[in-house]
Amino acid sequence: MSWLAWQYGPESLLQWVGRKPGSSRYFANQFHKVYGRSLSQGWNEWIAFERDWQQANLARVREHDVTPYRDLSPLALGSVSRAYVDSTSRSLIAAVFHPGALAHLAAIPLDGGPERVLQEIKGPALYFVTSLAFDPATRKAWYTTDNNDWRDLREYDLATGRERRLIRDARIGDLAFDRASRALWGVRHLNGVSAVVKLDPPYTNWKLVWAMPYGLDAYDLDVSPDGRRLVASFAEISGRQTLRMFDLERFALGDTSSRTLWDFGTAVPAGFTFSPDGRTLYGSSYYTGVSNLFRYDLERDSMDVVSNAETGFFRPVPTGEDSLIVFHYGGNGFRPARILPRALTDVSSIAFLGERLVEKRPVLKTWATPPPSSVTLDPDRSAPRPYRALANVALTTLYPIVEGYQDQVAFGWNANFSDPMLFHDLNVSATITPQDGVPSGERLHVSAKYKRYDWSLGFRWNPASFYDLVGPTKTARKGYGTSFAWHRALVYDKPRSLEWSVGVNHWGGLERLPDHQNVATSAGFDQLLNGSTELRYRNLRTSMGAPDFVKGVEAWAGVSDNGVRFVRAGEASWRGFPFVDGGLALGTPVPGIRNSSVWLRTAGGVSGGDRDEPFANFYFGGFGNNWVDHQEPKRYRDAYALPGAALDEVSGTNFVRGMLDWN
Repeated sequence: MSWLAWQYGPESLLQWVGRKPGSSRYFANQFHKVYGRSLSQGWNEWIAFERDWQQANLARVREHDVTPYRDLSPLALGSVSRAYVDSTSRSLIAAVFHPGALAHLAAIPLDGGPERVLQEIKGPALYFVTSLAFDPATRKAWYTTDNNDWRDLREYDLATGRERRLIRDARIGDLAFDRASRALWGVRHLNGVSAVVKLDPPYTNWKLVWAMPYGLDAYDLDVSPDGRRLVASFAEISGRQTLRMFDLERFALGDTSSRTLWDFGTAVPAGFTFSPDGRTLYGSSYYTGVSNLFRYDLERDSMDVVSNAETGFFRPVPTGEDSLIVFHYGGNGFRPARILPRALTDVSSIAFLGERLVEKRPVLKTWATPPPSSVTLDPDRSAPRPYRALANVALTTLYPIVEGYQDQVAFGWNANFSDPMLFHDLNVSATITPQDGVPSGERLHVSAKYKRYDWSLGFRWNPASFYDLVGPTKTARKGYGTSFAWHRALVYDKPRSLEWSVGVNHWGGLERLPDHQNVATSAGFDQLLNGSTELRYRNLRTSMGAPDFVKGVEAWAGVSDNGVRFVRAGEASWRGFPFVDGGLALGTPVPGIRNSSVWLRTAGGVSGGDRDEPFANFYFGGFGNNWVDHQEPKRYRDAYALPGAALDEVSGTNFVRGMLDWN
């Protein structure tokens, strides 16, 4: 889009994407209408332009000597955290998350050997994996899990391999270890406010040191080897980025004054860490448009750029030697390497297309959105007032639909009603089958579902389904019924969860079992009242780039009862048909095959009813997929799927099932 505005002007871009009256409905047709060429032709023109643009950028970088590097590992590590040197094992300790493997703490040998997996990391972040701190004296590492939710703080002992949780839902990141006091420092986030906190041994509680003003955030903390100074990068709401330093003794007592070491403008200062002698700081920044390394000399109060990279250097690890351990970027992720940091007199900046676009098309300067602070709110409408959900329920959508019923087509409408916050949600559909092949009493089809919080109510009258038109699995039924469903998460700690569900269903007028289209109701059937409850546990994990889960456990157990009213020989009676079933699935990665896993999926069940009674059986057969579908596609994993048999062809009052599943 930037290139289109560059090449043809921003007004033409708005003609393409603006969706104004007279525009073509399909975006590719509108592109041809505006630019006089196909979208594919335009895309290829942009690719040629982009290649030339980036070759010109590389030529700018190469105007000065490019910093050489020596790889420490043949492996591309994907995403990486901050890293530390463990002199005992002569390895680099870091969290990594690369394609084909679960995120983990790793020991990467400095002599180039294969990495050693130390500890799997639950809930990794995509780019920095985890917040990591390390004590080289005790060889203990502290890291965070659930990095996209409420972070837990955990400890790993490299000497013993033991791991434990210190604080649940600590919400603390950007960890830094103080060797002098043995305290951990970090940044805690709550309700949009960032706060610097301190954790003293044994690190099971934290102390608030400074809750920053709203709009100010600190990140990438580090403590000097002598424990006297703390350095951190700061982001302001204006976009300004600075590197600041605090006197730890005064800071711990509430003095939040700091010394601004360097103002990076809008270029983010990342990963600045102290050298072993505490005299210098090393970090990276896109100050030139490429992520280069910078060295700040505390005594001289000066900043030098010490690399000229083509694809970028990141997360420097000062070792006290002449060389510096860094991570350089590649298509498969970051790779550890060594460079010789040398102060450079000049490094060329690359050109950003967006920046040059504004220079070429200055009208864009007038298109900037004003800041929110310039908007004057109506005090009468913005004042706090009670929200009454039920009073705000209104029609939100109304559209025509088609459905299938007994191989016939039904036509009608679907309507949704809800309040803006979706506390109340009602969906109603009504269709009619006009064909003569359907009895008059079955031509009307009505379905309604009301949902509020974690429970729902349903009603159906000869329910039909669109998906009955596009495949062998049929959910439409003759009959009427109501339903109640309740669901609650007893444990919610992604990816680990324990869910409890309860359901009550009533049916009347059925000719086929509600969940088994090829099984007829038994003679004298009148009413069905089914009650069920189920517990389901999941702890499933995946690797980057995997199409499915590659490790974990899933278990479920359920109890239900079919209460059936029969009218036989002029007498009505109720009979109960209880069921108990459950299952267990276990999976593990396949060594040496990227994103591959093998699973053992088992299930079993017992019914206390008569084998000759349809309501007392489990049914198996087929997979249940339609040609066009809206449910989970891999239904071959369901306990009741069975290849080589038609839907519901196999039945029994007890069963055991096992399946080996290789992804």
